[in-house]
Formats: sequence, C-alpha cells, structure tokens
Amino acid sequence: MRKGPLSGVRVGIVVAVLVLAAARAACADASSAVQRFSALTVAQAEAIGVAVSPDVETARAGVDAAAAALAQARGVNGVSALIGYATQPQGSDTPVQWQQRLGVYQLQTTLGDIGAYAPLVIQARSALAQAITDELVAERTERLKVVAVYYGAVQSRLQRDAKDDAVTSAEAFEDDVRARYAAGKLPRLDLLRAQVATAKARADQANAVGADQNATDALAREIGRPASDLRDLIDDTSRDDGRAINPDRAITRALAFRPEIRSADQTLAQAQAARAAALRSAIPPVTLAGGYLHGDDGGSIIGGPIFSASVAIPLSGIGAAKVHAQDAAIRAATAHRASVARALAIEVGDAARTASAAVIAHDATAAEVELAKSELDLATREYHGATASGITVSIARDLYEQAVSDEIAARYAQVEAQATLDAEITPP
Repeated sequence: MRKGPLSGVRVGIVVAVLVLAAARAACADASSAVQRFSALTVAQAEAIGVAVSPDVETARAGVDAAAAALAQARGVNGVSALIGYATQPQGSDTPVQWQQRLGVYQLQTTLGDIGAYAPLVIQARSALAQAITDELVAERTERLKVVAVYYGAVQSRLQRDAKDDAVTSAEAFEDDVRARYAAGKLPRLDLLRAQVATAKARADQANAVGADQNATDALAREIGRPASDLRDLIDDTSRDDGRAINPDRAITRALAFRPEIRSADQTLAQAQAARAAALRSAIPPVTLAGGYLHGDDGGSIIGGPIFSASVAIPLSGIGAAKVHAQDAAIRAATAHRASVARALAIEVGDAARTASAAVIAHDATAAEVELAKSELDLATREYHGATASGITVSIARDLYEQAVSDEIAARYAQVEAQATLDAEITPP
C-alpha cells in the first residue's frame, strides 16, 4: 500500500516526541542525584519539625517536671524549725488568777528522714536524666519522621512528573497509530493497544497527582509551613549518602551512646535508689528536738534549754514489704535494659542491612532504566522502519515507564534507609 504524502512527516514527529520524552525522563528521573525542594532543605525541615512537634514538646515538659521534682527532693532534708507560744490559766489558793505564758523555739529532725534524703535525691536525679534522654529519643524520632515525609513528598513530585511525560508520550503515539491505521498500515489491534495505553497513562497520572498533593500536604502540616514553599525541586548537591557499614559495627556504635540505653540505665538507677530509701525507711524513726523555752509560770519567770527524743516502732511488716517491692523493681529494670539492648541490636542491624540492600537495589534499577531506554529506542526505530508493530513500542514504553518509576522509588528508599542508619549510629 502506498504511503500518504504526510505520513512520513507524521511518523517523524511522533518518533521525535517519543525520543525527546524518553530523554527528558531519563535526565530528570533516572539521575543518580537526590533532589530537594529549592526553598527548604531537609535539614531545615528537620529543625522546624523538632521545634513544632507536640511529641517533643511533651518530652520537654517532662524534663521541666523532673527538674522541679529534683529541686523539691533536695529541699526535703528532714530538719524543721518550731516556734510556739502558749498561754493557759494556773490554779492558785489566792483570789488572784495566774496565767502561764510559754514561748518555745526549737529545731526538730527525724533520723529516718535524714537517712532517706540521699537516696531520694539520687532517685530524682536519675528521673531527670531519664527525662532528658527521653527528650533526645523524641527529637530523633521526629527527625526520622520528617526525613521520611520530606523525601516522600520529593519522590511523589518526581513520580507525578514522570506520569506527565508518560501521558504526553502515549497521546503522541496513539495519534500516530491512529493515522497509520487509517492509512491501512496497521491492524486495529495496534490502535486498541495504543488507546488502552493512553487511558492507563491518564489514570496513572491522576493517581500520581493525588499522591503528590497528599504527600506535599503531609509535609506542610508536619513542619507548619505553607505548601507554597514546596513547589520547585533542585539537585541536592550537598548530600553524601555514602555506603552502608557492617551491621556488627553499627550495633557496637549504637550501644555506646543511644539514649534508649541511657534511659534504661537511669530507670535501673532509680530502682536501686528507691530500694535504698525503702531499706532505710524500715528502721524505726527516731525524732530529736532541742531548743529554748522562755515564759512566765505563775508569776515566776522561767527559761532554759529543752530536749526531747522519741521512737516510733511500727507494728506491721510494711517496711520489709517495701524493700521486697523494690527488689522486684530492680529485677524488672534489669530485664528492661536487656530487652532494650536486644531490640536496639535488631533495629540497628536491620537498618544497616536495609541500607546496604537499598544501595544494590538502586544500582540495579538505574541499570534497568538504561536497558529499558535502549529497548524503547530500538523499538521506536524499528517501528519507524516498519519492521516492528505499534504493540511492540507500547510494551517497550510501558517497561521503560515502570523502570523510571522503580528507579525513583529505589533512589529515595536508599536516601531514607541511609538517613535512618545515620540516626541509628550517630550521636545527637
């Protein structure tokens, strides 16, 4: 069948559109460079996220409360001052009614309170240290959350751009297939396949638009910034993701500084201090008081030093029960620390292995993009030379578009995995 006068021009235009779209997608989406929002770096987003996070604010309030509790514990030393005055009538054989007037000035202490003072202060100090480490944990958790949301938004934007390119390519190819079908050069099956590809590309584009809007909104709400700050993307040339490290090395580094371990240590210290306080409280308290008395007793002026002592002997076994309760608390705290260390080892080892696997996966998807692009270029040339059908080009284009999408996902999975590993093994 003779070729129409404009068919060669039309085919050339379509081929150019396909090639340019593929080249643009490869340049924008298959690059190994990590991108960021031009108006907001990930470090800035992390700092803002920590500053506005309700969870971090809750942890900081806990630090303030623990500091106040420590100040209160330091102020309770078991010593008190007593100032008193009393007046009362006295009996007399004379018509004159005498009044007794006494003023008392003394210091009083309970030896049991003094003995419990030091352990209670240690317990309060440990509680403050635990609250501080809990704040560090909350900040680290928020930073990881912001990193995931930030690069999730970047990835969604790139996926949306890729789907926009896919629609442009599918529509141009469908137009060419329709023209060649009308000229009797292609069967109807090729046209139907091109129409299906265009419809799918538009559906994927709509889903990508929704995902991009959701991801952008999530980031904007997480850091309390307007979505207008999250429009344009640029290459993040300052980022160096490096390579993963051995899991055993990562675990060793993490156990040396992680706040979770320090928090567990402080919990154990609190339990040990509480046991010491309970042990001393089991000793019968001895109350000592001394001072000076001055007054008028039946017309006679009296005055001089005074002293008193008393012992309160409990008739129950509550003291021993308190000690046993704290023994159980120490065992629980010890087991809790072992549990934290085990969970931390699993978490850090998982992060190290995931980061290593993400590097391999991204390298593989980058190679997948190059191979898929070569296949699409070859199919397009053969289609232009009438040695391949439109279905062959459609299949090659689908494979290429999926490869681009896979590479974008793998690239930011690697970024997030590396950021997670860095947070696991880097001191705050």
